[in-house]
Amino acid sequence: RGFDFILACVHLIFGDEKEDRTEEMRHLHGMLDALQRACGSSERDIILVGDFNLAPKDCPWIGAGDWVPIVPATAPTTIFGSSYDNIWIPSNGTLSNGEWTGKSGVEMVDHEFFPATANEEYSTESALTARRECSSVLSDHRPVWATFKSRIDDDGGTISGVDNAIQDAVLET
Repeated sequence: RGFDFILACVHLIFGDEKEDRTEEMRHLHGMLDALQRACGSSERDIILVGDFNLAPKDCPWIGAGDWVPIVPATAPTTIFGSSYDNIWIPSNGTLSNGEWTGKSGVEMVDHEFFPATANEEYSTESALTARRECSSVLSDHRPVWATFKSRIDDDGGTISGVDNAIQDAVLET
């Protein structure tokens, strides 16, 4: 057996106010806690990916230490300079047991397909035009990635039987 995991992909609302996003992150944290309780020791590796519409530093549960963002904060994940996309892993599972290799990042696909976006001067007309075109044709978000060791399994659990736990966790929140 190798590394098994649960992958949850989310897209939080942008909303009218930052507080809207912060509140949604609080609810998401409750769902993750419920999911971990429902899975028990059968599955400790839950990976949360997505567009959070908040930088990790603005996440209301960043200081709790139970979930860790692993995409470098220095790499903007949108072509307009925000760091809204990330990968979060539990500190007492995937992070602590060595399954995450410590490698993660952001693919600057806009630089490849729209080279003018590589201009660090966001205010130049050519860079802004290229960013708008990239946003329209491709996306305003850059792909995020992380590598994991596939031969390590710390929990010895199986994914079968976890489906009901996931459903129960979602209903609980």
